Amino acid sequence: MNIFDSLNSRKSIRKYTNERIDFNILNEIIDYANNLTGLFENIDVEFHIIENTNKFKSFGFFNIKAPYYLCISSVNSDDSNINAGYLMQQISLYLSTIGLGSCIISTPIPKHLEQPDFKYEYITALAFGYTNEDLFRDKIDSVRLSEDKVVYYKMDVSRDIKEIINAARLSPSYLNNQPWKFIVYQNRIHLFVKKSPVINMHHNKYRMLDIGTALANLLIAAEEYWINTSITKLEALKDKPFKQNDYVLTVLIDTNVHCI
Repeated sequence: MNIFDSLNSRKSIRKYTNERIDFNILNEIIDYANNLTGLFENIDVEFHIIENTNKFKSFGFFNIKAPYYLCISSVNSDDSNINAGYLMQQISLYLSTIGLGSCIISTPIPKHLEQPDFKYEYITALAFGYTNEDLFRDKIDSVRLSEDKVVYYKMDVSRDIKEIINAARLSPSYLNNQPWKFIVYQNRIHLFVKKSPVINMHHNKYRMLDIGTALANLLIAAEEYWINTSITKLEALKDKPFKQNDYVLTVLIDTNVHCI
């Protein structure tokens, strides 16, 4: 199974065995992470793997107990959380292709675990390891909002454009909140996020991590369908007030290159 196939059927894993992962595999995971390209320029990141096999205690509000945690730290930026979510989702999909379960955790590192000497600001962690659960499910079993709740087509688009939007819609999110909204044209997709009911920096962080995971799925699917894309932020939308959503960015589609 490749990463695109995993995208359509991977599920978040919250229960793990305490089995150790071979040192060479751990190195391959770090190498994979370090070779990923971020969503934005000039946002440097660093990855650390924390082992939890000795004490095997829980991490995070949801009591997720995993043998390993991949942590990401990042240069502080307005887009650092989106970028982190984008990278961590790709790593999560990769892990599923090598037989490992994973789940993004948006909480501080517990004191009982080794505290890495982060080069940048800690953002989030990915719990991972072996599990007795199935890593995959039929995508129809995913509990997701229906397309008409989160996608607004402003004109008729190709089947492939609908496929990449659906890939984004299947993304995991904090508390399965699915905060994204997609406004779709033939040559662009405007991405919005639902306004937070509470003015809270932590809640905003979760929203932006979720947007990053959705963008990872969307852009992976776009590459699979040979759709050439680029990311931009439109000044006209950045400064425009919206009642229920906040504008995040726009995915531009090169219709001259897309020939599927």
